[in-house]
Amino acid sequence: MMTPDILLEHLNPIAKSYNLCAHPFMVRFAKGGFTAGQIQWWAKKMLPGSNRFNTSFILAVSMATDVQDRVILLDNVYSEHGYLKPGTTHVELYMNFMKAIGCKNISVHEDDGSDRVSALAFKRFLVNRDEPFAGVLARFLAIETVLPDLFPQYIKGLKKTFPAISDEAIEYFYIHSELDPKHQSDLLEVIGRNTQSEADIDIVKYNFELIFKQLVAMFDYMLLELDQQPWQAQEQPELVSAVSA
Repeated sequence: MMTPDILLEHLNPIAKSYNLCAHPFMVRFAKGGFTAGQIQWWAKKMLPGSNRFNTSFILAVSMATDVQDRVILLDNVYSEHGYLKPGTTHVELYMNFMKAIGCKNISVHEDDGSDRVSALAFKRFLVNRDEPFAGVLARFLAIETVLPDLFPQYIKGLKKTFPAISDEAIEYFYIHSELDPKHQSDLLEVIGRNTQSEADIDIVKYNFELIFKQLVAMFDYMLLELDQQPWQAQEQPELVSAVSA
């Protein structure tokens, strides 16, 4: 068994070495460097992955053989689903954000390209039940580790691109900044109970870093793709109020 502190001694240097907030995509986003049309396209392409994250995490939870592990992880599932309060699941909050910035034809089944573009592997959230449980959770841990750093940058950029946008409309980004540190703590606890050897540590480190590598690849791709799309909406769309789905 590894304590959360010992795990962090192994994992923090990996996260710090990537410094994703300094990636050119994130820097440009935070400065409001993308047009409204570009942000709309980005938002539509990110929605399926947001939904896929939840279905994949539920599959990961089903791999837990220990009841204490399941209780902790299921609480995370419930929080991602707004503790079953209608209209407050994180996917619904994201769709509310999309409506607020004027996205049309919103669907979790949007073709996000992740099934055929290797640079978008991050959005696949694949879970293989034959994998070591701690390795699977390490990928989700990486996500919960990095998002509290990235989301404030998204908020900053969205307010520059859409000056009239309300905090309610971007609640999705605020709530992740608030909840993900707890999710990170919970995952560290469960991973620690399922990590017994140096070989286990190596598996956790490999899967943790894999997500950072995939995020870099996705940011590189998005930076190029956003400038190559034939944008139709050059003018900033009129914002609409965020409403519950």
